[in-house]
Amino acid sequence: MGTEVIPKLTFEEFRELPSDGKRYELVRGEVHVTPAPATRHQAVVQNLTVNLGSHVIKNHLGEVWTAPLDVRLSKDTALQPDLIFISNARAGIIQENWIAGSPKLTNPRSPTLEARRGSPHQSRFSKENGS
Repeated sequence: MGTEVIPKLTFEEFRELPSDGKRYELVRGEVHVTPAPATRHQAVVQNLTVNLGSHVIKNHLGEVWTAPLDVRLSKDTALQPDLIFISNARAGIIQENWIAGSPKLTNPRSPTLEARRGSPHQSRFSKENGS
């Protein structure tokens, strides 16, 4: 299943998209809608979340979050990684409704960027955002 592209929006307009269970991501102003992940993917994410979360809590290292939660990387890019770890040192990036900056750790790729894997666009984006 491919990614549906909606005309460019600002971050503020992006935040107004409906909460309809779809996964929306903003990449350089383009809104991408991706299908729900497969059950195996969800099982892996759940397992990682439980194990990483337990370790983080036990050792007072920070916070672990899961999608859906926007991670705003720039004025026109906000992704929804499956798994997000924010260290105590970076706790200031946690906003009321999103994460404002790059977390300490996320899953390696968002579904939107995974669909573009190997493309020049994905490579540039990864370099610009340190992923």
